[in-house]
Amino acid sequence: MYNHYENDFAKFWINNGILYYVYKPYPIINLDMAKQIVADRLKLQGDIIYPVFCDTREIINSEQDARDYLATKGSILCNANAFLIESVYSLQMVNFYVKTSKPCIPVHIFNQKQKALDYLKDFK
Repeated sequence: MYNHYENDFAKFWINNGILYYVYKPYPIINLDMAKQIVADRLKLQGDIIYPVFCDTREIINSEQDARDYLATKGSILCNANAFLIESVYSLQMVNFYVKTSKPCIPVHIFNQKQKALDYLKDFK
């Protein structure tokens, strides 16, 4: 098992019992991208469940089928997800994702990295 991985769409690593992934700047996340992101994350994780810190600050938008895929298949081997956002638009986008795609794990949205990591500590 590796402790970090990077593809065209995101960077992933595990540190202190938390899986981090940081999206790279893309105008829109589509279903093929979402499938690649999830597949690469699962390779990194092996069969270990982690809380996930997800930095979405570089995402501009995503297609509905990609959001649905990330909400279901993207929650495999995750027990909680903390999204880091930085703008009102990002907040609206992640809120829309949570409300329409209904992830099957606890999800919280933060605008401060440390608060997001503090939240995930309870799930390690």
